[in-house]
Amino acid sequence: MTENLFLNDLRGMCRAALGSSWTGRPASNMDALKQILWLPKEFLTLYETIGGEPALLFQNDKGGFFPAEKVQVDPKKGRFGPFFIYYQTGHIGCWGKFSYAADHSPENNGIFVWRSSIEGWKQVYAYKSVHTLCDVLLSHVGEQLAARMLNCAWVKLPLGRGEEPDLFLTAAQCLNMTPSKSISYQHHGYAYDGERGLLLQYNDDLQKRCMVYSTSISALEEIGEKYPIIWQVRDGKKILDPKTFLQGPPPASFGEKLEILSSILFDKRSMSLPEEVVEKAEQRLGVVFPDALQEFYLRFGKGGKLFKSLHFIHTPDKLESNGDRLILADENQYVWRWCLNTATGEIDLDLGDGQWEKWELNLEDTLIWLLASQATGFLSYGGESMTGLDDKSRELFSHYFYFLSEKVIANPKRGLVGIQDEDDFYIMARSAAALEKLETDSGIAVGEF
Repeated sequence: MTENLFLNDLRGMCRAALGSSWTGRPASNMDALKQILWLPKEFLTLYETIGGEPALLFQNDKGGFFPAEKVQVDPKKGRFGPFFIYYQTGHIGCWGKFSYAADHSPENNGIFVWRSSIEGWKQVYAYKSVHTLCDVLLSHVGEQLAARMLNCAWVKLPLGRGEEPDLFLTAAQCLNMTPSKSISYQHHGYAYDGERGLLLQYNDDLQKRCMVYSTSISALEEIGEKYPIIWQVRDGKKILDPKTFLQGPPPASFGEKLEILSSILFDKRSMSLPEEVVEKAEQRLGVVFPDALQEFYLRFGKGGKLFKSLHFIHTPDKLESNGDRLILADENQYVWRWCLNTATGEIDLDLGDGQWEKWELNLEDTLIWLLASQATGFLSYGGESMTGLDDKSRELFSHYFYFLSEKVIANPKRGLVGIQDEDDFYIMARSAAALEKLETDSGIAVGEF
């Protein structure tokens, strides 16, 4: 029964995006997949239905399902191996590759995500026992279909404050769409109408709960005759209100960038140090700090909770040297250290046991990056952004953020700071309302820690 419900939802969602007559396009080499005996039936049903559909198969810029002839089985016999690698998001900075583990604890659905080269395959909380395998696979399908539909509008429905999943079912009923029946509703769900070419993406966790995607403008306009709608994408073009854009010229100097971060992190409070304290540290160490480091300490040198909230940044009185290198900060597990090479002015990573590695950022950008990293533990609201800081998204972010460096963005008016950290991108804020307004104005969705 569950398998039939999954197939019905899969076909219904695809027909909403690919045409009412769409029946399925199976993969060409199902025999190879069927030989993987530990693979759940849901995967076989998936590839028998959409495994040959170009719109859902992997593309570098949009992600997608790996073609059946290219799916990989990672044979590593770790705690949960081997892994069946089947899907990759379009912006790898957000989630990355997805896999199913042959062995996993009964309360888990077997879904793991390749988070980074350091973490490897990791079970993400959002995909543990509260979500079934059907949930995850249909979420992937919905993500890919929505990305390829040319029109999208946020629909304001009179849902009130009811209990889940009643709100989702009410939303589907209001829009006269078929709710997905194979998803074990946990804050989100999909509904579809193949004849009208409509796909509803409902999410209780987001301020824009009811996003409707369409292959036609007229279908959304008909909804707009009954309920208020706010266009998000029309004919493939994102609709933004310039009145919501960040106004004013971007910061040019290092000092201006520090001032922006200070206003976000501390509002009107100050963590500045008197100049003589910084000079005393220079005398103790027998060095003259570069201008950027002096300016950094003069503004943030008291440290406090900010310097301990994620990594450990050293205040001037705690600075130590390692030969001709100043130890600026320790990684939060003390695996490596950021060190300023006073001879070259470059940042070196001390990996321990005499191992050194060049850090990719210069001194100014390193200090900016460290401050932004601390914001993930210092500010109260925010989390991983569902929109990655990639080349495709930079124009969108430029409307709402100043780029303080290639990896750090900030909006002082809204109290927002974002940081790219390896494969992950986070946006933090002083208030939840600032994140909700960002999503409303830009469509940039941010999760919660």
